[in-house]
Amino acid sequence: MTGGLPHVFLHIGTMKSGTSYIQHVLRRNRTALEAAGLLVPRQRLVPAVADVLNRKAKKASRDHRGTWDIVRREIERWHGGPVILSQEFMSAADEAAARRIVASFEPRSVSVIITARDLVRVIPSHWQTSVKQAKIVSLGEFVRVVQDESADPMPKLARGFWKHHDLARLIGIWGNVVGTDHITVVTVPPSGAPPVLLWERFASVIGVDPAMYDATADQTANFTLSYTAAELLRRVNERLGDSISPVDHRRVVNGFVANTVLRDDSHERAASDRARLSPVMHAWAVQRGARMVAAVAASGVKVVGDLEDLLAEPPTGDPTDTTEPGPLEESPDAAVTVIVALVQRLVKAELALGPEGPDVGAREEAGPASAIPPPVPAGPLPSLPIRPRRADGGQSSMPDLDLVDEDD
Repeated sequence: MTGGLPHVFLHIGTMKSGTSYIQHVLRRNRTALEAAGLLVPRQRLVPAVADVLNRKAKKASRDHRGTWDIVRREIERWHGGPVILSQEFMSAADEAAARRIVASFEPRSVSVIITARDLVRVIPSHWQTSVKQAKIVSLGEFVRVVQDESADPMPKLARGFWKHHDLARLIGIWGNVVGTDHITVVTVPPSGAPPVLLWERFASVIGVDPAMYDATADQTANFTLSYTAAELLRRVNERLGDSISPVDHRRVVNGFVANTVLRDDSHERAASDRARLSPVMHAWAVQRGARMVAAVAASGVKVVGDLEDLLAEPPTGDPTDTTEPGPLEESPDAAVTVIVALVQRLVKAELALGPEGPDVGAREEAGPASAIPPPVPAGPLPSLPIRPRRADGGQSSMPDLDLVDEDD
């Protein structure tokens, strides 16, 4: 606290480290948290962070300029206890942007929370996110590019990945702004641990009793595809090329094909057909993760959880095996051809509806799954289904701007 003003907690990521879950719990319990004296701002933070990072929206009708000031003014009107802002795209900030973010809250004091997960789980998850954003690189090539940190110049894909996931970089940048004594690293528990354990760790940092709040996971958010489905989607991206716009890709390919047709809410198939690293890449990720753990330990930042959580188990297969995951035979070329033709037809149908047509991408902010539409008869296509907006005001993890692989 500074002069009685509320303290500000900035949860900056990293990406793929349980941020969607934490944000869901914060939104679901917003009223209860406010009653306890904590503010979770109501302004959507994806556009606000894009604004403060000076990113441009891909759709002029969704201009986010000025949205960070809306967040700042809401905080200025708050006279209670701590403020919590959670948005993983803040991990993309360079030092100038980090200073801009912190300065916007002066004279309030600011602390930074970094949630972190082991690289063996992060890398395939980040690859899948890139595929949902129309990228065409295979998982094997993605890992090979990310692995070569010595390349000069480093490829944009690798720069974008490490910008979000290099803990030493994040601690260095934000430590220069708020001091390492105001940074806490919260480790994501290993696979198999209950999700609530991450909330319990996070809650201990912001000073609340985790048992007082509903920490049920949101089964409709930030869906995970099986490897076969993600690879099929990647091949669709490859075949589509530049034939549709980024906005139409988000609406039709990600919002409809991935999020309605390929999605499996039961998680049963995804669990048995999960994107995974080859043994040799797995071994590299374990070693790289160990270097990050050493950097965190040497930095002096507070750690909640166990740094051992960031050290994945060694690979169980042949450590020289470079075989990429399968089963690719389940995504035949014929299926890609059919989906590409369907996407192109749906895009044309949506364009015919005009700019006020439904936004399929709203599924990213949606609730329970609706039925997959029946086969479309010949003639004009009906508008695509959208699933209702989540009651908790959830925000899209796939906005009309690309912060995942953005690189200046």
